[in-house]
Amino acid sequence: EKFFNQDLVGAHGSKEIEVNSSGKTIREISRKPSKKGKKIKITIDERLQRFTVNELDNHKAGSIVVIKINTGEILSMASTPSFDPNSIIKKPNTEYWNSLINNNLSPLTNRSIQGLYSPGSTFKMIVALAALSENIINTESNNFCEGKIDFGDSVYHCWKTKGHGLMNIESALKESCDVFFYELAKKVGINKIAAMAHKFGLGQLYNIGFDTEKKGIIPSKKWKKETLKKKWYGGETLNAAIGQGYVLTNPMQLAIMTARIASKGKKIEPTILSNKVKEFKKIKDISKYLKIIDKALFKVVNEYKGTAFRSKSDEYLFSGKTGTSQVKRISLLERESDDFRKKEIEWKNKDHALFVGYMPSDKPKYAISVVIEHGGSGAATAAPIAKRTFDYLHKIKI
Repeated sequence: EKFFNQDLVGAHGSKEIEVNSSGKTIREISRKPSKKGKKIKITIDERLQRFTVNELDNHKAGSIVVIKINTGEILSMASTPSFDPNSIIKKPNTEYWNSLINNNLSPLTNRSIQGLYSPGSTFKMIVALAALSENIINTESNNFCEGKIDFGDSVYHCWKTKGHGLMNIESALKESCDVFFYELAKKVGINKIAAMAHKFGLGQLYNIGFDTEKKGIIPSKKWKKETLKKKWYGGETLNAAIGQGYVLTNPMQLAIMTARIASKGKKIEPTILSNKVKEFKKIKDISKYLKIIDKALFKVVNEYKGTAFRSKSDEYLFSGKTGTSQVKRISLLERESDDFRKKEIEWKNKDHALFVGYMPSDKPKYAISVVIEHGGSGAATAAPIAKRTFDYLHKIKI
């Protein structure tokens, strides 16, 4: 409302008049008519917004963003914990205000545009597209995952301790093999990965009505030198390849990235104004590679061993990618113990759970991003939320 206030309130009019010594109007010299404020209709669907907020109520903190792919309209932008603005301004209620600013979960933060998260494996599509477009790999390229690789004096682990075996680009996305993407990243390099990320909407501001929107970080050699005054190291490229390290995105950006993938490379721009729909240009020389990504993301949800297979629908088909973003460093001793993934972990040390996807798979209409802070596994926590949201969209058909 603050962002669009000038349009909403309109403009004052004026007139210049001549009066005599007693203040009586003699004549009107000029007149500038007032302008009535514009009516603004936002794209948020109240039904879907309530549904997504209710989904998040089962978790301490998170975000769900839903975008209508062919228009860029944001249908839902849910963030929790939230607050009631009416409770702040009525009295004013100092006690309520203090409870908000002293809350460790920061309910005043709109996580959909202000929350910055490592995207985890949802970033792997960007790395894959960078490698495909540079002709570093094709659908026939294979790499063997034994659970880890050595690089320099460090060991980089796959989430699957004993490895995935022989992987190609589709199976690596389907089963989210880290080692495959470590190997890709070494060949592609961080600058090419960063360039592709920008093409798909990451690391930029959209200025659609929120002064507090955060840009995030898509790192490159130049970025590190200018920002941190340090040189880039190869191991940092490997971390970036699985959406960790310096890479930070907000949930709205992840939904935009997904919409661009689902639209076969259209430069979808988000909007919250329903009368701002426009035609989108296409990302050049990318469509044939997006077909490979699209096929892989379908397998993630709809084929056995796909990381989101347990969330597949029997009523319609949807595609997507799970992500699990590590927030606490895991020691080598913990990682190599047989039961480290089964141990009870304190909430604040659990991984963030992510899922990005679109439905229906054949003619995508909606794109979604789900981020659950410290939700654990993206497959176990975020993907089922996306599936229930798609169920609801399938029912109400916005």
